[in-house]
Amino acid sequence: MAGGMPFASAESKDLRPMYSFLGRVHSTLRPIGYPVMRIAVGLTVVPHGWQKLSLLLAGHAAGMARFFAAHGYVPGMFWLTVVALIEFFGGLMIAAGFLTRLAALAVGIDLLLALLTVLLPQGGFGLPNQLILMWGFMVFGIGCLGSGRFSVDALIGKEL
Repeated sequence: MAGGMPFASAESKDLRPMYSFLGRVHSTLRPIGYPVMRIAVGLTVVPHGWQKLSLLLAGHAAGMARFFAAHGYVPGMFWLTVVALIEFFGGLMIAAGFLTRLAALAVGIDLLLALLTVLLPQGGFGLPNQLILMWGFMVFGIGCLGSGRFSVDALIGKEL
C-alpha cells in the first residue's frame, strides 16, 4: 500500500503530473478522495432504506409488502423489513466505514437482486437500471478496498 492508501497511487508508479502545481493539489486531495466516495455511496443508499423503514414504522407497508411478494420475495413483509434494514443501516455503515466489507456485501446483494428481479424484467436498460448497475459496481469496489484510513474501522484498528 503506497502512502497508507488502500490502493496504489500514481506516485507509486513514478507518474508525475503534467504541471508541477498539480502535484501539490493531488497530494493534498488524494487522502480524502476515497473517504468522500465511500461516504457519498453510503449516504445515497440510506434514503432508500429510510423510505421503507418509514412505511414499516407508520404501519403503511402493506402495499410495498405486496410489491415484494409479487416479485417473488415471500413473505413480502419479512423481505421488505430485511431490505429496509440493509439499505438504511448498510448505507450508514458504508458511509462511516464500519464493518465496510460486510455492509458492502449486503448492499451489493440487495442491488443485484433489485436489478435482476425487478428492474431488468421491466425491460430495457434505461436510467434506473444504469444507476443500479453503477452503484452496484461502486459498492463492489468499496467492498474490495475496505474501510480505508478515515473510518470507524481505522479508529478501532480492525477491519473485517
